[in-house]
Amino acid sequence: MRSPVMFASGVALVAVGIIGATVGSVLLATAHGQDCAASSTLCGDDGSAQGLAGIGTMVGGGVSIAVGIPLAFIGGKRQRPDEPGSQLSLVVRGRSVGLIGFF
Repeated sequence: MRSPVMFASGVALVAVGIIGATVGSVLLATAHGQDCAASSTLCGDDGSAQGLAGIGTMVGGGVSIAVGIPLAFIGGKRQRPDEPGSQLSLVVRGRSVGLIGFF
C-alpha cells in the first residue's frame, strides 16, 4: 500500500460524505411549511432554513465524497518493490540543460 494514512483518510471522508448526503436529503425532504393548527411553536415557519441546511449538508457530503474517493484510490494503490517511484532528473549535454521525469 502506498500510504495507509491517505487510504484511511479517503475511506473516512467517503463514509462521512455518504452520511452527510443522506442527512442533507432527509433535511431537504422534510423542509416544508408547518400547519399552524397542529403546532403553535412553528407557526409561520416556511422551512426555508431547514431547506438551506439540507442543501448545505448535501453539498458538503458530495464534496467529501469527491475528495475521499481519489484519496482512497491513490493511497491504496500498491507499488511493486522493483518499480521506482516518481523521478525527476537534471540532464546536462553540451550546451543544453533539460529535465527528464518518470511518473
